[in-house]
Amino acid sequence: MKKLITLLAILISLSCKKKSENESQPGYDLIKISDISPKFINRDNEEIEILKNTTLVEGNSTESLLQNAFNFYLNYWQFRKDYYVKRESQYNIDSASAVIDNLKNDITIVFYSDKFAILNKPSQGMDELSDISKTDDIWILDGNFWKPYLDYKAKFQKSKTLDINNDGFIDIILQGGCCDTESLSMFLSDKDGNIKYAQEIVLIGNTKVEIKEKCQSKIEVTFYQNEDYKENAEFNCKLNKFVLK
Repeated sequence: MKKLITLLAILISLSCKKKSENESQPGYDLIKISDISPKFINRDNEEIEILKNTTLVEGNSTESLLQNAFNFYLNYWQFRKDYYVKRESQYNIDSASAVIDNLKNDITIVFYSDKFAILNKPSQGMDELSDISKTDDIWILDGNFWKPYLDYKAKFQKSKTLDINNDGFIDIILQGGCCDTESLSMFLSDKDGNIKYAQEIVLIGNTKVEIKEKCQSKIEVTFYQNEDYKENAEFNCKLNKFVLK
C-alpha cells in the first residue's frame, strides 16, 4: 500500500511539474517600459475641447489654481451629465449631479510649487458612474495661467512626490490600475522647476512596487500562473530612468 501511495505521489508530482513547465512563462511582458517622446504623447481630445471652453483666471496663486480647477472640472462633469441625459440614464445623471453639487469642496491641493501642482478630485471609473473615486491630476503654470497637464492619459492614479533620481528636485510618480493591470507614470523635474513626462510603465501580474528616493526604486512582478516566474526593474540613476534587470 505504501509503495502504491508513493507511486501515485510521484505521478502527481510529475504531472504538476509538466503542467507548470507548460505554463511557466506568459506570452506577454509582465513589465513594459515606454520612454516618452513628443511622438508618443497622445492627448485626450475630449479634455482639449473642455479646456478650450473653460474660463481661466490669470495668476500663480493657490486661489487661481483652485478657481481654474473648479471651472475645468465643472465643465468636465457637466459634459458627463449631458452625455447621460441624452442616453436617458437616470442613475448616471444623478451621480454626475451629485459630483457637481459637491465639487467645490471635493477639489484639494496635494502638492504645490511655483511651476506645477497636484490636485485631488472626483474621477469617473471605466464606463458608468457607479465607481466614482478620488484621484490625482497634475496642473502646470503656463503663461501665468494654471492649466491641467494634458500630455498623459492615465487619469485614474494616486500621486507620490519625491526626488527619485537624486538630483535635488521633486519628481512625481502617478500609480494606479484596474483589472489586473497597474501603471506608473513618471514625471521628472529640472532645476527651473518644470516637469517632463518621462516614462510610462505597465505592470501585469502580482506587483511589488517600491518607490524610494536616491535611486533606490524597484519593481517586481510575478506571473499569476507561476509564482517562480518574475520580472524586475529598477531606477538607474546613470540613465535617469527605470530599466529592466
